[in-house]
Amino acid sequence: MKAFDYATAVTPSAALEAAKMGYKFKAGGIDLVDRLKERTEESDKLVSILPIKAMRGISEGEEGEMIIGPLTTLAELAENRFVS
Repeated sequence: MKAFDYATAVTPSAALEAAKMGYKFKAGGIDLVDRLKERTEESDKLVSILPIKAMRGISEGEEGEMIIGPLTTLAELAENRFVS
């Protein structure tokens, strides 16, 4: 696997700044790292968004739509009242 820079964002604005600098998001799963190892995807910059609590959870939008945060787990989704 090719070496890469690794950063951690603690706010949504920090994550957006990292994206502007070419970082790819790592949200906790191992899929991205696996793809890097297999060289099916390449990046020399990764940023973890795990510490950003605002990116987790499920809520209802203004027009009744379901909003799913990128850090929401499958278990949280399965247990949520908006999911039927």
